[in-house]
Amino acid sequence: MTCVSGLARIAAAAALGFALAGCSTYDLPTQPEAKLRVAGGGTVSVSSLSCRLDGSVVAAGVETSGINSLGGVLLRSADRGLHWEMLRPDAALRDVSPWFIEDPRDVNMAPRALYVTGYRNVGLITAAVMWAYSLGPWLVSRDDGKTWRPTDPLAPFAKSTRVEPDPQQVVQSDATGTLAFTRVAGWLNPFANSSVILVRSRDGGRTWQESSLPGITNPPIGLLSDGRGRVVVVATSGSASDAELVVLQSDDGGERWTETLRSKRAGGWWGIAGRVGGTLILWNQGERTGRAYFVSSDGGRTWSGRAIGLWRPFRRVVSAGPGRWVALSVEPAGNEQEAIAWVSDDDGRTWTLRPTGIKRRKQYEAMGHASTLVSAGNGVLIAHAGGSRVARSSDHGETWQLHDAALPDRDFGFNAHCTDGKGLVVLGGDYGLLTRTVDFGVTWQAGRILDVLR
Repeated sequence: MTCVSGLARIAAAAALGFALAGCSTYDLPTQPEAKLRVAGGGTVSVSSLSCRLDGSVVAAGVETSGINSLGGVLLRSADRGLHWEMLRPDAALRDVSPWFIEDPRDVNMAPRALYVTGYRNVGLITAAVMWAYSLGPWLVSRDDGKTWRPTDPLAPFAKSTRVEPDPQQVVQSDATGTLAFTRVAGWLNPFANSSVILVRSRDGGRTWQESSLPGITNPPIGLLSDGRGRVVVVATSGSASDAELVVLQSDDGGERWTETLRSKRAGGWWGIAGRVGGTLILWNQGERTGRAYFVSSDGGRTWSGRAIGLWRPFRRVVSAGPGRWVALSVEPAGNEQEAIAWVSDDDGRTWTLRPTGIKRRKQYEAMGHASTLVSAGNGVLIAHAGGSRVARSSDHGETWQLHDAALPDRDFGFNAHCTDGKGLVVLGGDYGLLTRTVDFGVTWQAGRILDVLR
């Protein structure tokens, strides 16, 4: 049996109305090892984390018991991620798998408003006999997660074919504060031709206008903006291994578009890192492609590509300073898998291997467990690829040391992380597992839920 992530397993069970068999406890953390346990023995699988300026941390996740979903919950820690309080601000939230969204226009506000929404666990069958999940309630906190109130939607997201938390966010596309996001028309009907739509509002979300994005058919991998008119969309067109990687760029907030990259038969899953106006890196996360990536040093206007069949794909890529990038891959090492850091000092054109010391059993990557790479500030990077330890670099990725992270020695990955750039790093994911550091990764403590619920 192929093991899947906890949230994916929860979504499948909720959609189909029956429980799926779980993986063996040799592969996944056992219930007693879960720290985010709630009254009644359930656990919280964390899908979204936000480190706040006042030192608190807020988490969104799904309460589970075994492989059964009990619904969406919010958590808040007043002591930088060590002890957590369960919040139940709205009964309707228990029907969704929530994720956080911030208004891009509030970037300079303190405290910054934090929104939460999610897709409902119950889907509607369309004429094409597909499950269509609608959005649940929208809540907002304007006091760093202490209180939550119902609010108007920040954006009218479309229905989805999946119930898991959606990574889609809203961007500001120009200097006047225009809000923008994307949706896919025809995505719910397998017999219809799908197209990607840019949805924009020039009046703060009161009204929305739609326009088609040329040359792409699949949900965008990334929608990026500098907030002053330059917008970049990264997506694929086509299906499976024949899919083409496409990059579109606009200099007028999304009115007109130029295709700046089209790579034939790119296939696979792509990641994106960097910023519009600086360096952007695209990398293929598919195992069959080897290492394939594209680099743009002018914010998406022009691209140079490279493919290396010898090494495995990058799993994560982060910026580590001007011109410097660090990537993480998981490579075969005899009967094990080894997490390798790759360092580039020329904006991603060449890379140098740096072992992290993390080794896992050979089946780890085949099971699809996530790898984590976090830039924590002050030149510190944190890497995790399953197991009880993390690798830490204090010199921008040049050298690495292993540290005990108060985690079980099992195969699992983290779905969420946040950092405040002042020493705090919080890692959270499935199976009730969460850990934090307040000294840039030297020491770690597992987070626990307080006994008091409200």
